[in-house]
Amino acid sequence: KTTGANTYSFVKDGVYYYAMQSENGGVYSTGEESYNYGRYFYKTFVDILDDIPDDVSGDTTVTFKCSSKGQGVEKDGKFTGTSNFELEMTSENEGKIVISATAKDGLVEKITMNQIGGESEGEMTFTFEYGNASVTVPDISSWTNMDSNEEEAE
Repeated sequence: KTTGANTYSFVKDGVYYYAMQSENGGVYSTGEESYNYGRYFYKTFVDILDDIPDDVSGDTTVTFKCSSKGQGVEKDGKFTGTSNFELEMTSENEGKIVISATAKDGLVEKITMNQIGGESEGEMTFTFEYGNASVTVPDISSWTNMDSNEEEAE
């Protein structure tokens, strides 16, 4: 289900924050561990590639399809141009996962992961900006502080 959730990792007044805003409101937690969780959240989904077995020969329950193409030139170790990558993994039991990525001048601009079928369906999109990126840090003063909820749970 598409939730339209936005996540933020930021440092304000020396305090590290991870915050998430969705259609249900906003929550946040503090500390470097929370901050880094949000900062590198996308890697948990991209790391799915590490779970692909090196040898799937003879396993008929999983199929893979991959394509990659690029246009550009490499000069002095730097690539200038565009490239696209798509990986499709299909499992009889788990459904299908399609990961697509686009890059420009050697920098990833967008990663999209679609999961179709299986236990959880949905799409996640990650976009990256370099150089002149700007982020408006949300006003979290009315959001729920999850730090206090963790203490109550203990």
